Amino acid sequence: MCSIFPGPNIEYLGLCLQWWDFHLKGVENQVPDIPKFQVYVKHSVDPEPGLKFQPGTWIALDQWPHPSVTELQLVPSTDSDMGHTLLCPNDVYFAASSTGVPNSMKGVDIPYSSTTGQSCWEWLSFGQADGAKNQSLDEKYSTCWISLMLEKDLPILGAPMFRCKLKVSHGGAANIVARLVDIRPNGKWTLVTHGVFNLSHHDGHSPDKVRKLEGEVEYDVSIPLHHTGYILPQGHQLGLCVSPGFWPLVWPAPNPITLTVFVGESSFTSLTLPVVQQLPSLPSKTSLTCSDPTVGPAMPVHWERPPELYITQTDLNMYDHNKRSVSSDQGRYTLVHENITVDTRTVETYSIKEDLPTTAEAVCDKYINITFPESGDRAPLDVEVKTHSVMKGDATTFYLTNHLRVCLDGVEVYNKLWEDTVARNMV
Repeated sequence: MCSIFPGPNIEYLGLCLQWWDFHLKGVENQVPDIPKFQVYVKHSVDPEPGLKFQPGTWIALDQWPHPSVTELQLVPSTDSDMGHTLLCPNDVYFAASSTGVPNSMKGVDIPYSSTTGQSCWEWLSFGQADGAKNQSLDEKYSTCWISLMLEKDLPILGAPMFRCKLKVSHGGAANIVARLVDIRPNGKWTLVTHGVFNLSHHDGHSPDKVRKLEGEVEYDVSIPLHHTGYILPQGHQLGLCVSPGFWPLVWPAPNPITLTVFVGESSFTSLTLPVVQQLPSLPSKTSLTCSDPTVGPAMPVHWERPPELYITQTDLNMYDHNKRSVSSDQGRYTLVHENITVDTRTVETYSIKEDLPTTAEAVCDKYINITFPESGDRAPLDVEVKTHSVMKGDATTFYLTNHLRVCLDGVEVYNKLWEDTVARNMV
């Protein structure tokens, strides 16, 4: 049985085979009945980096955008009575608020902190325990607007949009990170989706439109969040968390800039959610879920050391360093038929000093050892490859270092160091 995490698994190869049979061989099968869009809408679960199964519902759509998806607008509000609240005037999803959205515009300062990102996840996950953690870990390092209690399920389908009027404390480059979280009754915060935006791109992404931010100048910006399908259940709350950084998912801007986001009914600031009124069900005969999906033939492997992943987060220590280490041991195994043994290990380390964004540094050390058996006139071979890669930067430049070392039967046969620089260009 093949299991890829998180489940549910789908019969991907079977679908491919059906598609080719229909279009290339003229085989009559169910391909014409398969909906144009098949979307997995996630159900709420506790945040778990190593989630084995993600509950949810498959839905069928014949077009996108879909007419059943409408926009729901929420307005961040900050006042002395309710604090940071995400209000939704005149809507049936949330509990009624005793106060409306304040009409007056108010600035909310969001200072930079290199500590933001403790709930971080790996950007490219391969199903290991490297998913998003409890997002409340970063609550005190972000500004979070929280909705009232949901009185009915809220199904989100599409790309939310956070629009805001803001200014920066001083000129230069700056980032803004917005995260939507599902605040569960047990107090845990599950990531729904997120968006990252380089504010120097507020006028557009073409090189002629990317420009330095001016301090104390107000900008209207739109931050698209990643597409998602997610049902927030009745009794939960929705949180919008905003911060100028999220290390190490986002490389920090060179200066510790404070963002000021203006909220209130008269401001530009709002959160727009794509909400589906009714989830179109997927016909049972085209169900994608498969408990034992077809896979290609696997080579027989003998594991001497199974793969393991370790992620450690070190908060600020005596040197004011915040360090995250991701140790990925891909294991040691032997290909049985070829008698070739492979041993692979990778350690990634991300460190930064508080309030000093230019101290950010990413280091990757990789070790690969492959042993080949005797073959004909050739003696057994032992090949060892080590790489050491470093990325860091100052206010204007990124500095890249890569070191490659290769040994054959314990004797060094190749050793090379590459060093390069890349202009930051408002990154």
